[in-house]
Amino acid sequence: MYHWLRWDLGIVGQMPQEKESNIELTNQSRRRWRRGDWWHISLVWNSAGLTKLFVNGLPYGHGLDSGASIARRVLAQGKIERFFVGSQSAQTAPNSMRADAAFADLKIYRRALSDSDVVAQYRRFAPFDLAQERQYLRANAAEKIDLDFWPGGQMTKPLVGNAVAVPVKTSVNASFIRDADGKVIAQQTFPLEIRGEKTLSLPLPPLQTGNYRAVYRWKYGGASLQTSRRAYVYAPQKASPTSVSALKLGAPIVEISCAAQGTNGLESGATQVVENAKTGAYREAASTRDARFSYGLDLSAAAINGKLNGAPMQIDIYWPDDKPRSMGWYLYRASGAKEQRDRLEGGVQSGNEYALSHRTQKTSYLIYPWTTKYLFEARTVIEGFPAAVSKIVVRPVVGRLPKLALHLPSGNLQSRSFGHLDEDQSFDALFAYDAPLSQEEREVKNPTACGLSLPKSGHPP
Repeated sequence: MYHWLRWDLGIVGQMPQEKESNIELTNQSRRRWRRGDWWHISLVWNSAGLTKLFVNGLPYGHGLDSGASIARRVLAQGKIERFFVGSQSAQTAPNSMRADAAFADLKIYRRALSDSDVVAQYRRFAPFDLAQERQYLRANAAEKIDLDFWPGGQMTKPLVGNAVAVPVKTSVNASFIRDADGKVIAQQTFPLEIRGEKTLSLPLPPLQTGNYRAVYRWKYGGASLQTSRRAYVYAPQKASPTSVSALKLGAPIVEISCAAQGTNGLESGATQVVENAKTGAYREAASTRDARFSYGLDLSAAAINGKLNGAPMQIDIYWPDDKPRSMGWYLYRASGAKEQRDRLEGGVQSGNEYALSHRTQKTSYLIYPWTTKYLFEARTVIEGFPAAVSKIVVRPVVGRLPKLALHLPSGNLQSRSFGHLDEDQSFDALFAYDAPLSQEEREVKNPTACGLSLPKSGHPP
């Protein structure tokens, strides 16, 4: 399956409660559906018109705050006229809308199955849950993959249906395969008797860099099944000597005077150009919350063959510190999508408890652009504290970033960690969101790309 698992529920006529003409339930599954793997899919609808989509025994979105994607009011059972599996229909579905998959069984019941019924169907052939501890492995070194097994349902929170009775007795064959040529690098069969969490290891010889797949096969309930997981083997680049010298910047590739006449800015709410003898001229948003103005940033001057490679740049935002302000600064790449994720996550609050300087201040951020077109936005965050900016300048970083020294707190204070601890305020959004490689791939290939100097012990210097 290339992109998603999808159910299209077309309404013939209208239920009194239903205002939509069509409903889709989708399971985004790019890079998770791999050839040869087995999946159990169920769609359940009842006399009230409520629908649930189950993937491997779990309602899609289980455990998340996404109830609308699990159950939707759709159509009366008596209105069902056509049922297609694998495509919309032979007449209307283009090739891109047809499943690249094979189906072993298709069952249609005369009643709506309960959650326990669906789980029991899945557990007939998959009595355990499997987790692969590691996805990224070092090249040219002896490695291993740790496999965690649990009786089916024991780690599902909240539990759906009933957990599988213990002990679970079966065997699993694990193979580690190189994608480039299909060569089996390592293989081992593990006899299993699972009563609780059980961890086993598949030893691996020194590996070449590249993409691999770990394939797990077992027999249970008279059927032979398979599931697989991706694995990536990397060779860290040799880190350049770190430096504590000052950051070196090139000539500006973007320079925008926000107060200049003819600036091609976008506004939401009226803006004004303010002349101030101490700070100079600047553009100010309205004082109402979420009033904003925006400017396009064209970074093409730094592109090679029309593309950027994520090399760091510095964006300088000049703003007037002449009155209390609370403003957010955002950076969006050019996109046709309705939803965008900010690549800057910046802003300033000044005045009141923060004494005003009555001068123009400069706030700088490092950005890692992979596309040439971005939109900068300044937004009023608090009513009566208007956003204002006088100038925006973007410069490329020359050479490497200076060393970033991390110092742990002394005493018994607990240090913080890098990672997904603050929703999306992490490396994902700021460092590699637009990269053709995943963030994890970039980090393991070159941890010093973002200026970090990581000693061998794994502790900050």
